[in-house]
Amino acid sequence: MTTHAINRTTRTNCTSLTDRILAVLPSVDVMGFVCLLVFFNGHLLGNGDIRSFLFLPDAVTAGQWWRIITHPFVHITWYHLLLDAGAFLVLYTGLKANTASRLVHVALCGAFSLAAACLFSLAVYSIGLSGIAHGLMAISALEMMQSKSGIKIGTACLLLVVTKSIYELFIGDAFFSFLHFGLCGTPLVACHAGGVTGGIVSFYLGKIIYPRGGCGTPRIKPEADNKFYIFCILAYTTDGKEAPCARGEQDI
Repeated sequence: MTTHAINRTTRTNCTSLTDRILAVLPSVDVMGFVCLLVFFNGHLLGNGDIRSFLFLPDAVTAGQWWRIITHPFVHITWYHLLLDAGAFLVLYTGLKANTASRLVHVALCGAFSLAAACLFSLAVYSIGLSGIAHGLMAISALEMMQSKSGIKIGTACLLLVVTKSIYELFIGDAFFSFLHFGLCGTPLVACHAGGVTGGIVSFYLGKIIYPRGGCGTPRIKPEADNKFYIFCILAYTTDGKEAPCARGEQDI
């Protein structure tokens, strides 16, 4: 009896330790995004040429379809990379849906962002994660709105992101773009509006497909979620440090 009790306690302690270790490790999808960001930004360390990964309409038309997937992961400077990747990873890991649904959110935000950039801009090339990040901001705000405790602040954050994107489209420049000191290239503000549109569409598409919330469950407590992501959304939208997609000029 004593031996069995000790064995059960040992197994419980081992399982608990394993769970704690796994809890602090990034998930496979997050590690995948980190690896992609490292690989496609090797030029920042003096290795590689980003011209093969940019979104160039003529090149894509000629059959180089991989540029549609690779261009969001390419960045001009370390400043651009840290702003874009930081916002993207924080917002992505905070989404309440399961991994498959989060990846669908990213794909739709990226598709709408790129479509808007192509539709409203005469850009030579397009890079950066900011369009997708703006879409994830909208999704985070919509997720907060699903609870009674977060509906007011979630609504305020959604209105802030939407208003910011519309304002940028109207003036043709990123909000507080002068604070970038030219370290993010020339903003393609249309990709922000496209990303927000894609985020809203993706969120409600998930609600239609999974009307009972089957697309995933919260990975962190709602009360902690609201406080943390309110800060992230407000910081990324109001301090002028959005990391926009870039238009080819002298940077390359």
